[in-house]
Amino acid sequence: TTSDGLACSRRRAILYSICAAGVLAGSKPVLANVGGKERCDALNGIECGSGGVSSKNLVVYEAPSIKSEVTGKVFLKISAIGKEIGTIEIELFGKDAPKSAVLFQQLCSGTYQDGLSYEGSQVFRVVKDRAIYLGRLAKGAAVRTETYIDNIGHVRSIRVSAADRAYNADQNSIPVDRAGVLLMKKGGGSFEFLIKSAPGLDKGLEEDYLVVGQVASGMDTVARLNALAVNQPTAYKNSFLSAGKLINDKRATAAEDDVFKPLQKTVVVRSGIQKS
Repeated sequence: TTSDGLACSRRRAILYSICAAGVLAGSKPVLANVGGKERCDALNGIECGSGGVSSKNLVVYEAPSIKSEVTGKVFLKISAIGKEIGTIEIELFGKDAPKSAVLFQQLCSGTYQDGLSYEGSQVFRVVKDRAIYLGRLAKGAAVRTETYIDNIGHVRSIRVSAADRAYNADQNSIPVDRAGVLLMKKGGGSFEFLIKSAPGLDKGLEEDYLVVGQVASGMDTVARLNALAVNQPTAYKNSFLSAGKLINDKRATAAEDDVFKPLQKTVVVRSGIQKS
């Protein structure tokens, strides 16, 4: 009956809430290890158990050699919990992705609006043998408050992302199939970027991202990032998060953002223009 169905739905919601209180609201390490098999830390330089990855058996791909006009060179120095991972030098394709390349260079040099910079930004996702996701600025750094007067004369305020000014119409036909290509979101509107960590066609990335440049040196650093221990997805987590979304639990959305997130805080400690 309808009443029985409603009662069953309520029981499922209560059961989910109990689980959420015990896991989603718990410590991140607990959530990170639920049913997961973590890759060991490539920074340690030792052999790892349980099928882990060490710096001794990393796969380092050759830097790409795309024939495109290079209009700028920048660098990113990356560390995890105070341990230096390495430096990545990047060539920018200002002719094939003019506005995206300028934006990236300005964020590397700290010359973008309000002094926003990639320094201090996070490596927030590592999908092994697919892509490294970087450029997430410190919380609140890319958000500003704007005021305006409404139609009845009241002063109102609204929080606006600085990335909203970065929309563009950049397009090119450079394939997203090489390790070491620098990718930014098609259409702009985001400061975040990707570095492809392994060769191969990827329709998902090709649909959503645009090649803006390529790694000139530092593919060993890309390989170390590719091997970082991350919060692994599991069937249990996936079903748990799906259930949370069905009842619009915001904790489920927050927890989903942690999937593939490095277990150790990994950041860009320094960025800038690469001198010739």
